[in-house]
Amino acid sequence: MPTGYRHGSIGEYTGGDPKHASIAWKALDYEYRELGNAHLLQDVSKFLGMPTASWNNIIKEFRKRYGDATGMWLTRTKKDADELYGEYGNLEKHQYREEDVVSDLGSDGIFVLQGTTLSDLDTGYADENGEWVYYSAKTKTKPRNRKPTSPTLSSLR
Repeated sequence: MPTGYRHGSIGEYTGGDPKHASIAWKALDYEYRELGNAHLLQDVSKFLGMPTASWNNIIKEFRKRYGDATGMWLTRTKKDADELYGEYGNLEKHQYREEDVVSDLGSDGIFVLQGTTLSDLDTGYADENGEWVYYSAKTKTKPRNRKPTSPTLSSLR
């Protein structure tokens, strides 16, 4: 399997509840509607094997097929990740399957469907310094007086 790269704790997710930032359809919808990334209409249509239709129909079909599966923006090379996003934390490696690439922007990155759901990944939170803190195995709860944050997908590009 190929390996993609990203830097942790990239930006702030502003599309709603930060814990939902990894849900693929929400990240794609935010990128399309709020950030104006019109290329996603054709990219997601192609990924689904559908003719290009309205964004509402495309994202509805994506959600129907993949539910709350997660996704993330990656780059294909360490160099691209370092140049574009190096200031956002440590380099992370993620394996992916080519058939799970929803959008390919060349050196600007790829959006990859991960095949997991939020409940699979609900293991912790990013602290004030952007470092991942795992929930206690017994409690699965956050410490008191914690303002939750989360790594983002939408601002990775």
